[in-house]
Amino acid sequence: MTTIINQVYKDTTVVLDNTDFQNCRFENCLLVFSGTGPVAMTGCVLNKPRWQFAGPAKTTIGFLRAVYHGMGEGGPKLVEEIIASIITPSSTGTPTTSFPTDEQDTLDS
Repeated sequence: MTTIINQVYKDTTVVLDNTDFQNCRFENCLLVFSGTGPVAMTGCVLNKPRWQFAGPAKTTIGFLRAVYHGMGEGGPKLVEEIIASIITPSSTGTPTTSFPTDEQDTLDS
């Protein structure tokens, strides 16, 4: 992973994958995340960022959208549980959500 320290980005596109940004500033930038590697942002300032998801990250967003809209009442519940697992860190650092089966009306946590 590449480390970038105290860099100012303005009016540009920044690919985030495989980069550790420390105390950087992003002004009116397009931030692109593909999900092909880790990203760290410590002490960074983002002013008017725009986000773009590409590659595997874009595929994941599309999958979650399809689940949300295409699985009846269980779809929104599942996606909301996944989002809750992102917001609330678990002790293992991994989401605990499981997909419901035909026999399972509720979601495991």
